[in-house]
Amino acid sequence: MKTLILADVHLKVSDSGAKTRTEFTRFLENIDPSEFERIILLGDLFDFWFEYKQVLFSGYFEVLSALHGLSKAGVKLDLVCGNHDFWAGRFLRDHLDISIHPDKFTDPAEKESAQEDFTNLNTAHDILRDPKRRLQHLLTLERGKKPAEVHDILPETADLFIEVGQLLKPVDTFLAEREKQSSTLLKAQSYAVALNWLEKVNTLQQTIAHHLQQLDTQAKALNSNWNYASIENLFHQYSYLQKWQAQLNDRAVRLGL
Repeated sequence: MKTLILADVHLKVSDSGAKTRTEFTRFLENIDPSEFERIILLGDLFDFWFEYKQVLFSGYFEVLSALHGLSKAGVKLDLVCGNHDFWAGRFLRDHLDISIHPDKFTDPAEKESAQEDFTNLNTAHDILRDPKRRLQHLLTLERGKKPAEVHDILPETADLFIEVGQLLKPVDTFLAEREKQSSTLLKAQSYAVALNWLEKVNTLQQTIAHHLQQLDTQAKALNSNWNYASIENLFHQYSYLQKWQAQLNDRAVRLGL
């Protein structure tokens, strides 16, 4: 098994970078997972990368889908951050299973210190940009321990819980059958059905995004007058909504492949 090393691709999200993105996507799609066990992406895979809370650069979607396909096929992916994609973080790590590495140092002590600083910085950044994790951190400070992630479905999210479950069940059945297909022709024939499911998934994603925006407003209103019970209630609502959002994002990516 081989390791493939790629460096300084500098993918641009603008229209001027469309040709390079298309060619690089095709290159990734033609990689044989049985030949390469690992791909190391050295600095500046992207000419600019920043992870917003609920938004991805649409121009990178095909590239991200190709990387997701390689990851699902068992290829280990590593990204060594450069100065253009230094803010690579949770999305690439959690959804594409890419291992994120800071710039390297030759001295072991410096390397260990840099790794620790990089990890702490990423952790602090992730907490501050995510309302759920901010609430979790505040609850931990108040009680001295992290609040439980598992909690009964709250009345505020009960209807969405049912709606998500009713959609995911047939989508998962369709994906399971589609992903068994080895014939390119049969996969192409199922594309129209996939687009229909994708539209429904996207519609429900928009609904969940709207609920998350409402929670953001409620959280901000508590800034000057908060209590533990209110924060805990919001934390559990965020927990389930973000969980369902991640599940729908996963299905959207797989439906688009």
